[in-house]
Amino acid sequence: MSQAKDLRTLRRMFPRMTSDRLVQAIERGKTVKAIAADEQKRLIAENDQLSETIAELEKRIETLTAEREQQDADEAERTAPAAKAKARGNKPIAFASGTRPNLVDTHSLRGRWKALVDDLVSQGMTRAKAVSRANRAYPELRELAVDEANSRRGGRRG
Repeated sequence: MSQAKDLRTLRRMFPRMTSDRLVQAIERGKTVKAIAADEQKRLIAENDQLSETIAELEKRIETLTAEREQQDADEAERTAPAAKAKARGNKPIAFASGTRPNLVDTHSLRGRWKALVDDLVSQGMTRAKAVSRANRAYPELRELAVDEANSRRGGRRG
């Protein structure tokens, strides 16, 4: 009865101890204290081995992290010109005169009126304000441009 009690005590003390190890220790005639001491030594050795494994894995993680950071830096350096160009977006072309040339057809009255409005817009006015100011400053030009535009429409329809 005392041996069964000792076995239960060992099971409670070392729940991960396999039955094979326990049976071998009993067959060799070891006492409960000797079995407990052997199991503690085994657990200490296992703990040391696991600590070494953890240390190796932590070093491996540091190495992999450093490699990944280097890869990210290389990738960022490789893609930096494209990203920089994309971030800049489209920029207006710089002209030698410093001002944008008027690309509107100025051969017609309507083209001249549009060029006048575009020049006012390029000076910082809103389009609606520029149209209003052009109409007030050059009412005859606006009328002639409207007449010209209407005559072109009539010619196309007929």
